[in-house]
Amino acid sequence: MFAFLVFVFHVQNSGLTPLFGSERLSSLLAPLVFGVELFFALSGFVIVGTLARASRPWFFLIDRLTRIYPVLWVGVLTVVALSLLSGREAPATYQGWTLALYTLANMAGLPNLIPVPLFLAPAWTLSYELCFYILGSIYLVARRRWAMNLFPLLLILSLPIINTHPRTLFFLSGILVATRYGRFLRIPGIEKMPALALLVFLWSWSSAWTYYIEALEPPSYTLVGWMADPHILYVVIAFASATLFLDALVRGAGWESTFLRSQVALYFGTISYSFYLWHPVVMALVKAGLKGTGLLAIAGSLSQLLLFVAALPPSIVVSHASQRWLERDLTHFIRSKLRREANVSARPVRAEAT
Repeated sequence: MFAFLVFVFHVQNSGLTPLFGSERLSSLLAPLVFGVELFFALSGFVIVGTLARASRPWFFLIDRLTRIYPVLWVGVLTVVALSLLSGREAPATYQGWTLALYTLANMAGLPNLIPVPLFLAPAWTLSYELCFYILGSIYLVARRRWAMNLFPLLLILSLPIINTHPRTLFFLSGILVATRYGRFLRIPGIEKMPALALLVFLWSWSSAWTYYIEALEPPSYTLVGWMADPHILYVVIAFASATLFLDALVRGAGWESTFLRSQVALYFGTISYSFYLWHPVVMALVKAGLKGTGLLAIAGSLSQLLLFVAALPPSIVVSHASQRWLERDLTHFIRSKLRREANVSARPVRAEAT
């Protein structure tokens, strides 16, 4: 569902004539980009569960990295290949070793962590996923080997990331829900209405983000920069409502939870990661095809609707194939191989009988 919100946002920001020529409708759809924040919240929830299930820190890393890398690798290489074939825009503007190093950095999910250009647009979120995976691994090592609970310390260490990249704040929403501390944010009467919580989140975070982009300047261009401003109230409301929204879904509250348990919703949830990474690539190709045939010009004020209808089916098909062959088959192969090697290396060495 969250990936679909981002899909609609990308259609709305495709540079085509606004639907029915209405700028007001475009402004109403603009907050859908914040489906990414809900992705972060869901990731925080999943990370806690994965930490609880992991028998070793190494297995936690294997599980998480093999979850994101296979699709990322193929996605980045596809973007590079398409750019080189067209000869336009990045990555085709880079050559030789520069292109090779930038490609490897993108395949590792390092843009935003180091100063390299981003090739696959949605993959910017994975840079911050990696940071939280590393913190999770440190937590597991300390917990399993030294019986130390470093969660408070690691939470403090994550604050600089959240401060300079405020959208990552919502990882903490997922962590609160997974650790059941989210129950303290429940509001009687609203706690069973996730749709209302979602609308409040979109409104409040959109209001906060608009101020963040338009009014703040470095060094205030951080979460701390909001602290001395009344707009921080929007941030508090957004965080609480996002946490309340996820908490309600996890508890199965509301008709929204019933819908998310349907076969259609479960299917889209299965392919959501692949859909999130692949749909901008598919959309760009579809848009180029529609433009080349002149259909966008004919559609006029309905061009965004045409792009939506034309790009959604192939995006689903590509995501289905990606989920089956990359997320499932390739990931299973890599995990089994890495875990086998980890078990062999961890096996105690016995002295030979003399």
